[in-house]
Amino acid sequence: MHHGQKGTIEIVGERQVDPRNDIPPEGRGARFGRIFGNLPRFRPTEASLIRLGEEMTRVEQLSDGPIPAGYTYFGQFVDHDITLDQSGDPSVAPEVGEDADNIRQGRSPSLDLDSLYGAPDAGKPELFEADGLRFRLGTTTPTPGQPAPSEQAFPGGDVPRQAAGPDKGKAIIGDGRNDENLIIQQLHLAFLKFHNETVKALGRGDTGVDPASVFLEARKLVTLHYQWIVLNDFVRRFVDPVTFKDILGVADLTGQRFVTPRPLVFKVSSTQIPPMPLEFSGAAFRMGHTMVRETYGWNKIFQPAFEFRFFFLFTHLSGDIGRRPIFGIDMDTFPSNWLADWRRMFEMESVAGLKPFSRGAIPLNFARKLDTHLAPVLGNLPGGDGTVPGPTSTAKRRNLASLNLVRGSRLGLPSGQDVADAIAAAGDPRAKALTPAQVLQGLPAETRRVLAELEFHQKTPLWFYILKEAENIGGDTLGPVGSRIVIETFLALIRASVVSIFSGDADRPDDIAVFNPASSSLRTPGGEAITSIPHLLAFAGDINPLGD
Repeated sequence: MHHGQKGTIEIVGERQVDPRNDIPPEGRGARFGRIFGNLPRFRPTEASLIRLGEEMTRVEQLSDGPIPAGYTYFGQFVDHDITLDQSGDPSVAPEVGEDADNIRQGRSPSLDLDSLYGAPDAGKPELFEADGLRFRLGTTTPTPGQPAPSEQAFPGGDVPRQAAGPDKGKAIIGDGRNDENLIIQQLHLAFLKFHNETVKALGRGDTGVDPASVFLEARKLVTLHYQWIVLNDFVRRFVDPVTFKDILGVADLTGQRFVTPRPLVFKVSSTQIPPMPLEFSGAAFRMGHTMVRETYGWNKIFQPAFEFRFFFLFTHLSGDIGRRPIFGIDMDTFPSNWLADWRRMFEMESVAGLKPFSRGAIPLNFARKLDTHLAPVLGNLPGGDGTVPGPTSTAKRRNLASLNLVRGSRLGLPSGQDVADAIAAAGDPRAKALTPAQVLQGLPAETRRVLAELEFHQKTPLWFYILKEAENIGGDTLGPVGSRIVIETFLALIRASVVSIFSGDADRPDDIAVFNPASSSLRTPGGEAITSIPHLLAFAGDINPLGD
């Protein structure tokens, strides 16, 4: 069923509807879908897309944006909570039919942290302690010869892992992809601790308290805070503020009791199950790849700038934990000397009650700007054989930019210009398509030459177009097209969640009520409500276990 602009999706009842087909058929489970189902698929040659991707990773981009670097990896954590292509190699999508029904979605179409807790219908008791309330945590591997106290083991410094067998070192977590690099692994660990501390705050040891009720209440509180942080602390940082206010009706959720959402192109209600839009998962939300730095200052040992390629090494999924010695040390768990100092990744000084520190001594990493450049390290990613690419490495080479562009083509995404025109026709004139000259402006001469030769300045792959739209307005935020796709998708996913920060109000049928973190019983050690990732980390503890 369509309302308004031709080519948009409206979700009807419990079924997912696009212009051609219900997605999915009865009994097939969650699926991906399209927002702009009537737009033509843009499928240039894969060789041309690979060439453009290699150009995007050829030269390092050194311009920092205003967003702390930790949000790059929080975005990856969120992505793993809402998307999982189970149709084959996730790095290269299969060629799909007109209705996208070949792509099986392995995550629930809601923001419910099934990547943390496990799928609702596939309980994972191995994730939890014997009491069934708290997540299991792992212990780090001591690193002899390294600065104190990293020569010691840190209980609770790692996710739990397989202790023996062919999968020795494998992370025992709700989504194994969160052991892909050490930054997202440490973030996943922080969320495990967030849940455990919430259980503690709810009075786990009180006589007469039903353990099952405590767990459910803890999961509910964790999920509500997570959703609020995703929308107000995370999304609001990198989207166009005018578009955010246009869709949500407010510039900031803080202190709001009600909102009146006005989505234009992706509309759902709280009782409807949305598909995962391919335009979001295959293009707009991949903006985080351009935010990755080539180096990070990580903790007191690995600073001021340490190569990002080593951040894959100290994992099991991409690196050597449980597989082979790392620098002469057998490591079946995370090494103590790589524990996070979150002050270097987030604005921890914004949280009351923490030990003061100097930004001069503890510099903050910022994410790179949103633009058409990716760090060269992303042109040389681990290929799945457990080795780290380098000048003499035999690891399989994978270029992330090329993979993204080829995937978008195989998914049959429309061109950026066609999507922009559709959004403008739906009622957002600020989304007017970039001209060929605007696509080329400000780019290095070689990139301009490649784009013009391939005629991508006339019709542009959607992912590149969204990055270029952001680049043209300074790279601090996405532009109107990318922002609208991202905001409307997250609004839909949150509204579709069983536990949601949004709820109806019989006395105000045109509005939806909003959860207020200030109404929650959870507080940081300094007594503040949990309204941001820094607050969440302060509540979970272990901001800087290695010290200064």
